[in-house]
Amino acid sequence: MSAAPIQVEVASTDDAVAAWHAAGPYLLADPVRHNRVLSLLDLMVDDPAGAAMQGARTWWATSSTASKPPDVDHDPDAAPGRRQAVTGVCLRTGADLPVVIAAHDRHTTLALADAVADGLARIPGVSGEAAPALAFAGAWASFRHLAAKIAVAQRFYSLDTLTPAPKPKGGGAIRPGTPDDLSLLTHWAVAFQHDTFGPGVVDSESLARFMARKIEYGLVWLWHTTEPVAMAAATSIAAGVSRIQHVYTPPRLRGSGYAAACVSAVVAARLAAGADRCVLFTDLVNPTSNAVYQRLGFAPVSEHLEIDFT
Repeated sequence: MSAAPIQVEVASTDDAVAAWHAAGPYLLADPVRHNRVLSLLDLMVDDPAGAAMQGARTWWATSSTASKPPDVDHDPDAAPGRRQAVTGVCLRTGADLPVVIAAHDRHTTLALADAVADGLARIPGVSGEAAPALAFAGAWASFRHLAAKIAVAQRFYSLDTLTPAPKPKGGGAIRPGTPDDLSLLTHWAVAFQHDTFGPGVVDSESLARFMARKIEYGLVWLWHTTEPVAMAAATSIAAGVSRIQHVYTPPRLRGSGYAAACVSAVVAARLAAGADRCVLFTDLVNPTSNAVYQRLGFAPVSEHLEIDFT
């Protein structure tokens, strides 16, 4: 018996609230796997004016397959229909940022790529789980006659039970970032971006706004000895999940356990604040950070790619 025909329709909007109503249930059904898109869309809903100013837009795919014939014994008036469900979401948070994709299958991914190409002449890249990111990149490179290059390969981790890190030999304790720390946090965020994505243009003004917002919402912390020695930020808790991000220690202070202690304390604080799980991304070329996070209790979930178009 042949499989039921699949139809994919793609809709889009620059209205973050409308996008949430349409795509939110799909993302919430797997809040760990879809955490990046979920947290970004949550930010857009929280600041719709800012999202609009950045050129944010959301596409979502609805797949439709023929449903089973009605059971005439139980419902003689029922008519054959089609089952519809959102099977993928693509998000643009800014004109100069890669689109982020979460998709159920290749069929959905290619439909999203086609719809994005209909609406946009240019995107700098795509980010997501390896399979949909590669499929989207292949389609976009063909649409626009461009080269696609893997810029960053990451492993995605999830934790529900923390194994606390040992106290660093240099001591210290965690404290929340304050407005007085904004300059330092921005400087470290720029350095983090450089370490993660390589040399290139870094938008310091955007990172300063990002860190200012983290400070305002109490979502960035410093490990402090006689001076700040490491930082870690987190996202708001969405569907029970908070993502750890922007973990950074200056080069002269690395190898002392400060980042591990900072992340351990931040994870403990997020779990105490109501998160069921914490997640994070690590660079696959950094064996040290991957080992440290696994010792804290983070388990690998999937591999993600950021692919640039040139």
